[in-house]
Amino acid sequence: MPLLPDLTTPIDQAPPGSGPALFLELARRGKPGGWRYPAVILVGAILGILVGVALLGVWAAARLIQGKSFGDIVGRWRWSLVAKGFGVWLVVVVLSVLADFLLRPQGFTLSADLRAPQFILWVAPALAVQTFAEEFVFRGVITQGLVRALKRPWAACLVSGLVFGAAHIPNGAPSAISATMLGVVLAYMALETGGLALGWGLHLVNNLFAGIVVVSSSDVFHGARGLIYQNTPGLEGFDVAFNIAAPLAVAWLLLRRPAAPSAPEGEAAV
Repeated sequence: MPLLPDLTTPIDQAPPGSGPALFLELARRGKPGGWRYPAVILVGAILGILVGVALLGVWAAARLIQGKSFGDIVGRWRWSLVAKGFGVWLVVVVLSVLADFLLRPQGFTLSADLRAPQFILWVAPALAVQTFAEEFVFRGVITQGLVRALKRPWAACLVSGLVFGAAHIPNGAPSAISATMLGVVLAYMALETGGLALGWGLHLVNNLFAGIVVVSSSDVFHGARGLIYQNTPGLEGFDVAFNIAAPLAVAWLLLRRPAAPSAPEGEAAV
């Protein structure tokens, strides 16, 4: 039966050439002293405010304080991974909305705002930058620091998810809980693939769909000029449960490994 990798094995024991081994190599590049990671976030936030672009601020801070290149944080990049994350999570968000619609069809209305197409053309590039910036900071800088500090993949992914969830607390408890689980899985994806591509594809379609296609009144994007409006109070618990289960299922689907073949009868397994 397909299995997920063992998250309890220390990351410095990962097989050479594997995603975790590459991720650890990226984390060790430059000057990765422990104090430098929070310094990058602090200085990056200040520079981001000054230049008006958070991504550029954090990138500049990582370069100045740690001597890391852009690629040292982004890691292995394959557009096929972006497409895979985008496509699989698109199915998930469609199923989520479909489930809500079946439970509360009266809570959905088509947008009558004729400015929606112009809004889409304006907001889609902005969301692409926003989601990449979050991946760069949370699954790049922060998760690299956690991997070096905690050694165990499960611990690094868990704490990375908690940090990501904490950043969503202003959006409300349901959003924070959902973001925590999503953050855990996105950190796991970064670790297993050695880069941010797969997670960015997933994160991108998640925010594009929520901010443009179906805009929920209980979501951070409420008030946006989407194509469909959703107002379904009472389904928050169901949505949170779905948002906890779905990332786990997607991680298993995308990152599963085949079980080792059984040894022929009469021979010992190596």
